Amino acid sequence: MRKLIILIVLVISFCSYAQKPLFNYPIKKLDHARFIANYTLQFKEDTLNPDQKRKEDFLLFLGEEISLFIGKNLYSSEIEIRGITSRAEFQQWADNHIASKNFSRFLYRFHKNYPTGKITCYEHISAGPFLYEEEMNLFNWELTNITDTIAGNNVQKATTYFGGRSWVAWFSPDIPYNDGPYKFNGLPGLILKIYDTRLHYVFEIKNIVKPVKYTPIELEERDYYQTTKFNYFKARDNFYNNITDYAANAGIKLNDDQKATMVINSKLRNNPIELVQK
Repeated sequence: MRKLIILIVLVISFCSYAQKPLFNYPIKKLDHARFIANYTLQFKEDTLNPDQKRKEDFLLFLGEEISLFIGKNLYSSEIEIRGITSRAEFQQWADNHIASKNFSRFLYRFHKNYPTGKITCYEHISAGPFLYEEEMNLFNWELTNITDTIAGNNVQKATTYFGGRSWVAWFSPDIPYNDGPYKFNGLPGLILKIYDTRLHYVFEIKNIVKPVKYTPIELEERDYYQTTKFNYFKARDNFYNNITDYAANAGIKLNDDQKATMVINSKLRNNPIELVQK
């Protein structure tokens, strides 16, 4: 059923932006990646089933001035669908994509320091791609003198409160990027591990690599719905709360059992990373 939800999101995205070629948007190069940090996220999306854990891999492209944080599978998908020119071709790609199980649970992506001093947040929801901006200095960090090692790197502990959760971060002063997974930034070194104190969301570094070839940090220039963070979360919640209606509007036929199961599964997504969404 999770596959069906992902397929609905893909089809709605297709229907909202049908043009020829369908996904050939103008690409703006913002920077290029000097290093790529690979993270794994372990998360609990249902508070009623706290023992059920899920995993997803993410990429952090670290440029000279700008970074991009995005799901690994989402990044691969966006590269693959560029140049698709017909609905049949897209349907074939979607079928293969769903069958491979290489899809992202999280469809957001963040550019940090674009524009300067801002985090630009993007996600495709229902009628189209949404965009909102936040200040980069979201975090009031408290540094400690506690040290350790992660993946062979010296790290130091810091704490903060963000989005309704208390967070513990381990950053490496030896890696001179004041960046990290998700929106986290602002420490004197790259964040290698960060988790909320209830262990609902745990990001941890897998490795850091230097690209073997030129890897641009890009922005697809679409007609984004520019909005506020509050309205973005409101739109996303509305989509999942009414996902069967959106499926019907997109021409996806569901039987009663599928509709009921989708409604139940949507309600299981009750533990967002940001509990306070404003």
